[in-house]
Amino acid sequence: MVAAANGARDDAHAAKSLLAAGCSPFATDITGRSALHRAAAADSRAVIIALTAAASSRVDSTTYRTFVNAREASGMGQTALHCAAAAGADTAVAALLRAGADATVLDANFASPLAKAVAHGQSSCARQLFAMTDAALDGDLATCVALAQQGNWPVDVRVELTIEVAGSIARSVTRTGPTPLEAAARCGNIDAVCSLVDEAGADPKRLGDVSPLSAAAGAGCLAVCGNFLMRGAQPAAALTDGGAALIRAACV
Repeated sequence: MVAAANGARDDAHAAKSLLAAGCSPFATDITGRSALHRAAAADSRAVIIALTAAASSRVDSTTYRTFVNAREASGMGQTALHCAAAAGADTAVAALLRAGADATVLDANFASPLAKAVAHGQSSCARQLFAMTDAALDGDLATCVALAQQGNWPVDVRVELTIEVAGSIARSVTRTGPTPLEAAARCGNIDAVCSLVDEAGADPKRLGDVSPLSAAAGAGCLAVCGNFLMRGAQPAAALTDGGAALIRAACV
């Protein structure tokens, strides 16, 4: 599948012919790099589409997701999406996202595809990889649900923000922001909360540095707090059953 390394139209046809002849889309070279990684780095959109279509037709959905999000066995441990983002391969990034690539997988240096795009100054790729961040912070929770269902951004993972760092050389770095459910909770948007939980599988009982319940409480959104409590969320400080009942009543 060396044809995957080139963006030329003829090589896309060659890749399709090899797949039709029985070549495996899952094969890797001696360094552990797959044809999908090569196609991503070369911005070979047609090859990416051919490889992912072939893979999805041959295996179940779980195995397919393992394939499209596979990290290189050596080197930086990058996914195909990392390779595309670092190379500024706009069309490859778009094709991989449409194919269900997970934009939150980290490489061996704990960098996401977005972090790679920012570090390499690939602003157009970074804009594509900000889809969940923009949707969550803009309150477009319907888009959050759609992205989570497609598999690009697991709904319980924090969105990434770009921060300008002051210094002798201006640069941008990525930092973590809220999860979509935390963003919806802070807005007091119960409809969005219900969509994220019921349709996209967000966890209302999630604990951590800032839980969805804590986010809602901090913003004074009592109705959302009540919704989370009804779904079984627990405050950081454990309450008695009577205490939880009082909070639910107050929220209502």
